[in-house]
Amino acid sequence: MKVSFKNSGIRIAAILMVFLMIIITTGISSFATELPGDALRVSTAGGDRYIMQGSSGDVSIKIENQMSSPITYDEVKINLKDSAGLKVNVKNTGTVTLNKKGDSAEIGFNVTASKYCTATNVSYTFTLYNKGEEIYSSRYFYFFITEYSSTGPGANAVSVEINASIEPEDGFYIGSNNHLLIECYNATSSRLKNATVTLTLPEGVGIHGGASSANLGYIDSAKKKTCDFNIQVEKDAVSGNKQFVITVTGTDDQNQAVSVVKTFFFNVNAKDKKEDDSKKGETNPRIMLKDYSIPGTAVAAGSTFDLGLDLINTSNKTLYNIKVTVSANGPFVPAKGSNSYFIEKMVSKGTDHHSIALSVPTDAEQKVSSINITTAYEDSSGTAFSSEDVISIKVNQNSRLVIGEFTAPREAYVGDSVSCSIKYFNMGKTTLNNLMIDANGNFSTMESNSDFVGNFAPGAKGEYEFYATANEAGTVEGNIIFQYDDPDGNTVVEQIPFKFEASEYTPMGDEGGMEEPMPEKKGIPKSIIIAGIVLLLLIIIALIAKKIIKKKAARKLELDDAAFELEFDNKKTKSEEASGATADSEKNNTDK
Repeated sequence: MKVSFKNSGIRIAAILMVFLMIIITTGISSFATELPGDALRVSTAGGDRYIMQGSSGDVSIKIENQMSSPITYDEVKINLKDSAGLKVNVKNTGTVTLNKKGDSAEIGFNVTASKYCTATNVSYTFTLYNKGEEIYSSRYFYFFITEYSSTGPGANAVSVEINASIEPEDGFYIGSNNHLLIECYNATSSRLKNATVTLTLPEGVGIHGGASSANLGYIDSAKKKTCDFNIQVEKDAVSGNKQFVITVTGTDDQNQAVSVVKTFFFNVNAKDKKEDDSKKGETNPRIMLKDYSIPGTAVAAGSTFDLGLDLINTSNKTLYNIKVTVSANGPFVPAKGSNSYFIEKMVSKGTDHHSIALSVPTDAEQKVSSINITTAYEDSSGTAFSSEDVISIKVNQNSRLVIGEFTAPREAYVGDSVSCSIKYFNMGKTTLNNLMIDANGNFSTMESNSDFVGNFAPGAKGEYEFYATANEAGTVEGNIIFQYDDPDGNTVVEQIPFKFEASEYTPMGDEGGMEEPMPEKKGIPKSIIIAGIVLLLLIIIALIAKKIIKKKAARKLELDDAAFELEFDNKKTKSEEASGATADSEKNNTDK
């Protein structure tokens, strides 16, 4: 068959023309091209930045085109740093095109928080896609999970949450066209009265045409109020990352004083914004924290852990002499070496990973604490820049439930309900939530043995008592079960085994019926009987001997009396005879 190359060429040209027309009509954006980091200006756009455990809320962010060319996306994904206990549902936006610089759109998503998720600052990024290809990935933003309370939104959270943002986002410039926006959120169940915001500013920075404090009046529970300070940078100010201290004061419903202080660091650029914009290239290259990591979702008090930092150079040029400093606002201290490290250079879009060891004191308070990551660096001309990121890490105290010895009943009989008990103590520094105690085993109960203690505070003690009825004689055994939630919302179960003996008990019957057998009496030993007989004989012999001796003594006394009388009579007779003889003699003499 003859092939016409002329016709084939026409066909090929036609196909190419059609393909070119498709490209022109669909636009170059059909081929996803990754946008530079400064293509969009991103800010929060209201919504629920504070979401209580066990509830849901809507988070909204605003994006603004900073390029002269259109930006088109058709899909948004939200990426949470830690999604444990959180469910995110992104609202469908369809295809969105920001045609020119200044065009903006909102991205909204719903967050549902489990009742047992961690109460902390949740960091997230969002990614834009067009026709399945990634075109933009944001830096980290935050929303906040507050602790669950049955009396009001976030009643157990800190009294006031303070957040601050600045315009322009890259820092304050010479002049008065700078704004510090402060948001105060009342995260308690009490109304905050006479709320006042006071600024402590660095040297060379002041308030344009106003005071350094603002009165917000009343802030109801779970509500927020904002204020705007017009910041003025003096011409003699020194460039660098400067400290801004924000203090919120007021009183609660019980007229108790409330005072919360929070420190922020913002870049002060002692240059004219127009002068910087007139220069070619980027005026403020940024090194930002792309990601960070710790072992697990929280760190334990008394432990040492590695904080992993992932930095990225978002600018279009190489940066040099990079010093990264980790400054903790909480209990974290360097475990070894310095809290800073040095990077010689980072190329455009380059990344760096580094780990620094931090330790937590054993008595550290259980709460979420922040860490500032400050990065100082230079460009190729030696111009100094700095940037700062803030991360939040939760410290957990180890739960410690100490359980005492089981107290068994003194005696137990089949069919009788007996009392058993055990003591327990919270020897840790954290509250044991939803503590419930129960007992089970091979015994019966008249009613449920479950005891719901609720939240068991540190240092508290308690005693659990339950009643058991033995079903048969022998060993009664089972387990006492302690169940509670630790600070991370994990359920902990501890089982304590116990046992005691139960005896058969037969009650006394009626006459003619079966009587309870009397205990068998033990016989008296023969040795005791013989000893008793001998003792009895000795007593009888002693009595008889005593009687005989008494009779003999009486007989002797009688004989002695008789002998005495006889002797007396003989003496009397002799005396009388002698007296008569004397008388006769005297008579004879007289006669003579």
